Amino acid sequence: MASSELAGTTDKSQPGAGPTAAASNSTAVRVEVLLAEFNSLKTEIQSRSDRQNSVIALNLTVIGAIAGLFYSRASDPKVFFVIPVLCPMLGMIYIDHVINIGHIGRFIQNVIKPQLAHTVSLKDLPDYEVYVRTLESRRVLRIFVLGIPILLMFAGVPLAALVLPFLVAKPPARDIIFAGPAVLGATLIAIFLFFWFSIVMQSSRVWNDPS
Repeated sequence: MASSELAGTTDKSQPGAGPTAAASNSTAVRVEVLLAEFNSLKTEIQSRSDRQNSVIALNLTVIGAIAGLFYSRASDPKVFFVIPVLCPMLGMIYIDHVINIGHIGRFIQNVIKPQLAHTVSLKDLPDYEVYVRTLESRRVLRIFVLGIPILLMFAGVPLAALVLPFLVAKPPARDIIFAGPAVLGATLIAIFLFFWFSIVMQSSRVWNDPS
């Protein structure tokens, strides 16, 4: 009997038992979950960045192919209408990735990192997202680094391609064959410009910021 009681006492004194161990296990699980979510979000950012590069490559390919087709074979100038119809749509896909990458970065900055720091009882953790937000706050930098190249690719060149068929063919004022694609292209360019301006100016309507 004495041996049994001694064994019971020894079991209760094991370092892995009791509320302290349970709290430690809970903290470890929480850290693991937060890190898994962090890694998943970082992977999503990388995936969307890769798709952005693909959109840019496709946009430049379309512009180059249409221009090459026209100038090498003296094709119908209406072929240029493909550019103002297709490129702004690609631009909107690009901006969708910009917005979602921004949302993911803000979630990491404002939710994941603070919870992780709190869980491991640290005041804060190194956070690249804070550095990125600092760069994004510089409006002149956004305009010249992000704004101008994207504007030229998805709106500037399409706008020129929208005007060129009229200059080359000089169609009648109400020629529906020219007017239809031109109106569609102009509408898509205008929609793209709205979202581009919102991105560059960091409009709260686009970013869903409370400010």
